[in-house]
Amino acid sequence: MTRYKHLGASGTEAHIEALMQINRRNQLEAKIENPGFSNAVLV
Repeated sequence: MTRYKHLGASGTEAHIEALMQINRRNQLEAKIENPGFSNAVLV
């Protein structure tokens, strides 16, 4: 059983959106933990 099964089937719009949300959250957490962190894709 996959760890991210709750994100939906691979390749679906819902799955892709969920992965994007995880990525944004990880970027924000990195920014909070290290304020000097520079990331050009952080929006």
